[in-house]
Amino acid sequence: MKKRLLALTIAVVLLLPLPAFASEANFVDLYEASVYEAEKDQPITRAKFCMLTFEAFRQINGGIFPLLEAKNIFLDVGEEPEDIFIVMLCGMGIVNGVSNNSFMPRRCITRQEACTILTRAQLLQNPDLAENIPGVESSLATIKDADTIASWAKVFVAYQYQNGVIDATDGMISPNGTLTTEEAISMCSRFVK
Repeated sequence: MKKRLLALTIAVVLLLPLPAFASEANFVDLYEASVYEAEKDQPITRAKFCMLTFEAFRQINGGIFPLLEAKNIFLDVGEEPEDIFIVMLCGMGIVNGVSNNSFMPRRCITRQEACTILTRAQLLQNPDLAENIPGVESSLATIKDADTIASWAKVFVAYQYQNGVIDATDGMISPNGTLTTEEAISMCSRFVK
């Protein structure tokens, strides 16, 4: 029964109308007004960032999705409505868990995790970008905390920094810092432009 419900939900999500243009309002619309107002200054969870990333992918890819195997491999995913986006992004190869069977969907996402997810979405949409990614790490030369970026995330953070998706404050990116919902929405909005 759960598998049928998951498949039906995925089908409905894929058929939702695509916004005509990208704006922060498109991302804010994913939230109920009262929920957004309550959460905009709070750190965003990994699950809710996946929801925003799915919408960003829809926008950059014209609403077309690769064939995906939407199978929930995570024991901690499936309790909240936004968890469906984790399953879909995992099926597309955009997100991984923190282990083979755990995603930690309620944990706050870090800035370097967000950059990694967005870059993977962009690479899925345009695989030719992979040629441009090596060497972007030099864009971090002026970033004071570049040495605190995890080795697995450095190229992704550098790519998004170079493209203006993530910014630095006082010369620092704070890769292990969290994003508020409002910051995540701004990031996704810049990503699709």
